[in-house]
Amino acid sequence: MADVLKKYTMNVKSHINSSQDLKSKLQKLPKKFSKCHMVSIDVVNLFTNVPVDEAIAIAYQHYKNDPNPLLILSEQEFTSWCTWASKSVFYSQNSWYEQTNGLGMGSPIAPILSTLFMNDWFTPISSTPISSTPVSSTGHP
Repeated sequence: MADVLKKYTMNVKSHINSSQDLKSKLQKLPKKFSKCHMVSIDVVNLFTNVPVDEAIAIAYQHYKNDPNPLLILSEQEFTSWCTWASKSVFYSQNSWYEQTNGLGMGSPIAPILSTLFMNDWFTPISSTPISSTPVSSTGHP
């Protein structure tokens, strides 16, 4: 499923593949952006806080709108395959464990689903004008 979904992250404007990718994107910015501040939004425990069903639904919308999908799957097949691929099950000290919240750590589709989910969440607020009011380190003007 990671191979099926990976191409959908290429359209995510905020997605950075590596430090070299970041450097390249920063160098392509118009000169007027040199007076701006860069903001990084970090989510604590991202994978375990992504709502899996919602992330899969967002991924399915990308898949459904893809004129050349890698595989032809029904919505039920797509959802089922993504659900299984996003789980994390492991064996430790003679017992099996399953991560029950969020995306499975180590799942090949977890970074893809989290990127698509965060893009869907972030896109509406990223188009809102940013205030020029200074903000203190506490996050308040």
